[in-house]
Amino acid sequence: MKVGIEQLKKIKPGTKMIFPADNPRELNNIRVICSYTHLCHPEFGLKFKTSIDRKNMTVTVEAIKD
Repeated sequence: MKVGIEQLKKIKPGTKMIFPADNPRELNNIRVICSYTHLCHPEFGLKFKTSIDRKNMTVTVEAIKD
């Protein structure tokens, strides 16, 4: 699944969303996008915490109010 800024904007502060990944590289790509979003888009007022589940090939993203 392609995860970008539009998907991250849909996550409300204090909630989580789980994104499936097609391959291990995509797991890391989602994590990197989340780690830099608050720097590139400070207007969101959010930071994102990620948790990778390599066995199930998913990334859990939690939005945290900045």
